[in-house]
Amino acid sequence: MTGVKEPLVVDPYYSSSAGSLIPSFTDIVVDGARSVSSPSGAISTMDGYSASYPLRLTLRNAQLDAPATTEQYAAIGVYSTDLTPSGTGVTVTQVSGGGSVASCGFPAFPAL
Repeated sequence: MTGVKEPLVVDPYYSSSAGSLIPSFTDIVVDGARSVSSPSGAISTMDGYSASYPLRLTLRNAQLDAPATTEQYAAIGVYSTDLTPSGTGVTVTQVSGGGSVASCGFPAFPAL
């Protein structure tokens, strides 16, 4: 990802609509993510709905040039990442993994 202000966003509060259904995000794996040239103030959000409905996420081989994050109510597994999740109701565990962080290469812009 190049120049992205919010590289990772997992947020159950994506709508102001009323209803009785609770969003529950589980078994999400982010593997091989890299961000470069992020603008000032770039931040990632990884939130669960509540302690009863936490986000269950694995970050594997994820390197962001703007590693600022905000989290709440999440169980996050990490492997080869520069992100350090923390916050209310957040647990972080090391997980096993393989592979490597994605490399970024951009071809030269062709001359006109």
